[in-house]
Amino acid sequence: MTRRPLAEAQAAADALVELLRPGCERIEVAGSVRRKAVDCKDLEIVAVPRFRSDLFGCPSYDLLTERVYDHASIHDLAYRDTRTGERTKPYDLAGRKFFPLFLLGHGDPWPVDLFVVRPPAQWGAIFAIRTGPADYSARLVSAVRLTRGYRCVDGHLESTDTGLTLDTPEEADFIEACGFPYMPPEQRR
Repeated sequence: MTRRPLAEAQAAADALVELLRPGCERIEVAGSVRRKAVDCKDLEIVAVPRFRSDLFGCPSYDLLTERVYDHASIHDLAYRDTRTGERTKPYDLAGRKFFPLFLLGHGDPWPVDLFVVRPPAQWGAIFAIRTGPADYSARLVSAVRLTRGYRCVDGHLESTDTGLTLDTPEEADFIEACGFPYMPPEQRR
């Protein structure tokens, strides 16, 4: 994968966030862009979908998935095969927690990893892990299992004894639950 300067990646990530924002309760840039790496190979985005209610007021369809479908149909986005890294035919995204995509119209297509926070996942866990870097995230997850009696399962912390979930609504909550002090993303190694 080609690496590109942070300024290009930041501009593309910001454009993608604005494209998807109407379908989200919350959406943020994660990964190497958030860590302010010198150069970046892809865009990682974490989002909580907004839901449309049915006639009875019950959430029925997430608007984030609808936004992705709509923007793929007008060629702002394309679907990506995770095995080959190539464009692929559209596929069903409903209920998925991970959308491998390409952002088009910002130079060469940008590979996008869109992580969707769906219960039981919690924002804090997903945002911390997806901000990385990978070694840092692995240390967080290992530490919480070995020293705190929790395991990270489906994007949330669960007690190894009781199976109860430890709430980590924000990234700092997750990092502190893992036994680490919070530090800004650009200082994580």
